[in-house]
Parts: sequence; structure tokens; C-alpha cells
Amino acid sequence: MAEKVPGVYEILNTVNGKRYIGGSVDIHRRWRNHRVELRKGTLHNVALQRAWVKYGATAFKFNILL
Repeated sequence: MAEKVPGVYEILNTVNGKRYIGGSVDIHRRWRNHRVELRKGTLHNVALQRAWVKYGATAFKFNILL
């Protein structure tokens, strides 16, 4: 099992430069959960969900900030 990595991350829209900033005690697991919810159309962040639908998964990059 992979080690938990706590920190701050961004989900960057490479098309328009907008960013979602988040933090978690396990950022890799959080990114997996975000992707699952985005694919299902159930993410709590309406703006990010709409952008995901509009631009597609390939327009987004996950970056660890801290």
C-alpha cells in the first residue's frame, strides 16, 4: 500500500488557466476521488464539474504544491 502524502494540491485547467486549490491528508487518494466524482458528474464543486464536462479530462493537470 502506498504511503499517505499530506499536502496542498491544484487541479489546473490547461486551456483557460483556472485552478482549483485543495488540501488533504492523502492527496493522491483525494485526486483519485475527484476523478471518480468528475467522471460520474457528482463533484461538489459546480464550476470545476462544468469545466471538466466542457473541456474534457485531458485539459486538466494535477500538481502538488506543498
